[in-house]
Amino acid sequence: METFLVTGLVRAGSLLVRGGISLLCGVVWLCSSACSSNLGSNRQRRKKSAAIHRCFLFLINLTSVLLGIIIVQSGFSGLVATDSGVAGFLDSGHYLFTNISSGQMIAFSDLIKSGKDLSAMALSGLTGTGSPSETPSPSPSTPSSAPRLNPFAVVVAAGSSMLLFSTFGLCGSCCALSKNRGDDAYGPCFSNKLLFAYYVAILISSAGLVFAALLCFAFADKATEYMVYAEALLLAVNSSAPLPLIGPIPVSDAERRAWTNARTVGGICVAAAALNVLCARSGAAILGYDWTARRTLLASNLVSAALGIGIIALAFLPAVQQASGEEQWLPKTIGGLGGAVCALSVLGLLATVHQSKGLLTCNASCLGVVCSAMLALGAYAVHDGGAAEGLVRDKLLAIKESFVDICPACKVARPDFEDCCMAQALLLVSDQVAVLGLAACVTVFFLFVNITASVYLCCRVSKERAKHDDESEDEEEELIIKKPKRKPKKPTKPPPAREMEEP
Repeated sequence: METFLVTGLVRAGSLLVRGGISLLCGVVWLCSSACSSNLGSNRQRRKKSAAIHRCFLFLINLTSVLLGIIIVQSGFSGLVATDSGVAGFLDSGHYLFTNISSGQMIAFSDLIKSGKDLSAMALSGLTGTGSPSETPSPSPSTPSSAPRLNPFAVVVAAGSSMLLFSTFGLCGSCCALSKNRGDDAYGPCFSNKLLFAYYVAILISSAGLVFAALLCFAFADKATEYMVYAEALLLAVNSSAPLPLIGPIPVSDAERRAWTNARTVGGICVAAAALNVLCARSGAAILGYDWTARRTLLASNLVSAALGIGIIALAFLPAVQQASGEEQWLPKTIGGLGGAVCALSVLGLLATVHQSKGLLTCNASCLGVVCSAMLALGAYAVHDGGAAEGLVRDKLLAIKESFVDICPACKVARPDFEDCCMAQALLLVSDQVAVLGLAACVTVFFLFVNITASVYLCCRVSKERAKHDDESEDEEEELIIKKPKRKPKKPTKPPPAREMEEP
């Protein structure tokens, strides 16, 4: 347990150090850009700007490589030190509560699925209605329905991905060549491919960090409900004889720690996302904005199509439909917007391939409308608590029995079962709709990238065509000037007739 907390502190500290270094480098970068803005010719300024971008990206990725090595080493040390007893302890409700207090809400989905097993286990342990053979309880040596998530494996995976893509960025910042003069101006370069892979990974990780920050802020707003829920689950776990007892939880202290940790982690995620955007901008400046815009539009259209399909699947899941009720229009509307995102992604791919100004303009305009609608609906879904409360009050029994048994501890330790189960069912229904809204908000991030690349590429296509038209007109004028003018032939007079001499 202490090792897990130390690892979490190491990760948070590494992010803070990375953010501080990036902030310092950003200040130096801005000051250098301001000082060199009026020096030299345009070509010299471009060279200085590219050098600054390379230095900035090199320092950030070098720091990320070192931190990635430290994180991977810490994760492997935790994996080696974790024995079966610690693994069983981490699989219990105490580990879930630790995740909750750290701001990690992902375990809730698996926890909800195992609610019925926890309820049956608690009832059989207290009332004696079932035997251990009829209701097997989870133990460290037997597989259970509870999620078996090892935090050190997550740390190793995160550190490995960070190390891999930071190495890509490090190589690209040193060896990549600008592609502004054309796709094949300098021939093929493997470092450019590495840097562009780093660029795409940075954008995807920025979207993931935005999603994590929104989760943390949404969790902090409902810290009390989550702490009550965690206490109820731990009471259900403690009620089963085979599991080790876990001490009582001071909900007020846990709520305060959860609120503080969630806000802190959310702020770190926002700072890391902003840092990733700066790194992506530096990578685009090194590769050349024209070359990067075309390939960014292709990549963002593919990612937007995948996110649109994911939103459709999430919106029409039975869990979300039952949690939202038959008369709830919000999931269906968000799912329809996901379908529109898929269609517009296909349109964006066609516009990018054919370099059509009309298709690019149409794509950017339609994406702006869909982006605004999805952002509004996503924000409404995140904060839609009143509709969820009304639905739970009307259909509490149906949700509790047909959807999921969310109140295992209310049957055991609470005399006011209806009020207890009402609060926990309300939390579940709100979470189902809120996750859909957060997914919509993350999709807005890639739609914004898509719109920006479409507008930039449309402007570049317009300038190139205008320049081409001007050059063709100049060539025609030069041809007209150089063409020799033929002098008109003078009309020839007929020779004068000779007068006949008189005899």
